[in-house]
Amino acid sequence: MRKTALVALVGALLATGATFEASATATAAANSATADFTADFTAANASDVAGAAAALPEKFATHSAALARLREGGLASKFPKPKSTGNCTTRAKGVTNCTSLEKVNKKTVEGMRVFAQKSGCKIQITGGTEWGHAPRNVPDPDNHAKYKSHWNGYKLDVSTKAADGGTCVTNYITTHYRRDGSVDGHPRYISGGGNWYVNEGSHWDVTYF
Repeated sequence: MRKTALVALVGALLATGATFEASATATAAANSATADFTADFTAANASDVAGAAAALPEKFATHSAALARLREGGLASKFPKPKSTGNCTTRAKGVTNCTSLEKVNKKTVEGMRVFAQKSGCKIQITGGTEWGHAPRNVPDPDNHAKYKSHWNGYKLDVSTKAADGGTCVTNYITTHYRRDGSVDGHPRYISGGGNWYVNEGSHWDVTYF
């Protein structure tokens, strides 16, 4: 083989090697970028899913399950049967004469249990997750997930009547919680945990955040 041909062959081989190395480097870089993107996307998606799950409070599926939990641990005498004008526990749109605990937030139930334990009062519930509570000057909050409403499980009404243990409830709230303005003209008290107790006359409208 002539020297000129040999030099040309060696040059071609070197060029091919450089091209292969550059291609391999580019492929590795692309794979790395893809892996980084996949990892970032997966992490972001997991964060979104976790955030969505955190935004949805756990609830009791039935009225009876929620009431049973309220009464656990020796609290049966503190939580008599919830009162309603219709003597019923139905949770359904259009039904306004029942008192239901169906779909109440578990955090709401636990908050009420703590209140009963600390106050020592009997707690007569007169309003729960049933249809028909006041809209609070906003369009139909009972149907909107963002509202801390009765329908969405955040609120319970507790009787202020003396025969229902209401005097004890009122005395405890007004002496242990901070008075903080009003809600629709009704005096509001806020507990150390940030929960609201609004005196609406016949009952306390209690919100557990």
